[in-house]
Amino acid sequence: MTLKLTTQEWDALSRWAEKTIRGGHWGDGMLLLGEEEKVLKLVSEKPVEWELSPLELRVLRYWLDNNHPTTPVEKKLAEKILSLVP
Repeated sequence: MTLKLTTQEWDALSRWAEKTIRGGHWGDGMLLLGEEEKVLKLVSEKPVEWELSPLELRVLRYWLDNNHPTTPVEKKLAEKILSLVP
């Protein structure tokens, strides 16, 4: 599965991650799952194209489900993520 993101979409994804992880999804936000850590590394690198594994897609879907897209950029990002979900 290939996901192409703009810089603005990467920034939105970073905000979702921060809110979900630091928002206490596993307590105080100090626990970071290996899958999330890998995805966070990609978020910091902001590649133009990303070959997603099913597990990485699950992380993105989890972050999406714990946030409410409100801006046009966030809504477009949500559409892109959901279009990859089987």
